Amino acid sequence: MSIQGIGERIKSRRKNLRLTLRELGAECGVSATFLSDIETGKSLPSMERTAQIAKALKVPISWLLGEQQLENADDVIVNSFRENGMLYEIFLDKHVFPNGLTYEQMCDKIKTLEKMEKLLNKNDD
Repeated sequence: MSIQGIGERIKSRRKNLRLTLRELGAECGVSATFLSDIETGKSLPSMERTAQIAKALKVPISWLLGEQQLENADDVIVNSFRENGMLYEIFLDKHVFPNGLTYEQMCDKIKTLEKMEKLLNKNDD
């Protein structure tokens, strides 16, 4: 796999996850500048850094290194995480509902509504 190939895969997956360079960098412990250099083919990460980036991108290292030639990379990635019981966690972490709220924000709204309902029911008694 070429230097550019690794960078292209990192960038593609980062964009699919809707992460900025800074967000990804914070998750894997590298600077946004270094990630940009990797994505543009100016730098090549060590195997340790590659593993950290793959983990932050929630992909197998083999996919990131181009050892898996996939028609639809997300299918293999999803299957890999389904086997490890992580699919649900990934979905909830990144899912945005049609109203623009994240899963966590929706949970907070539901809890608030439940509290309000309890208060209203209590006042009705």
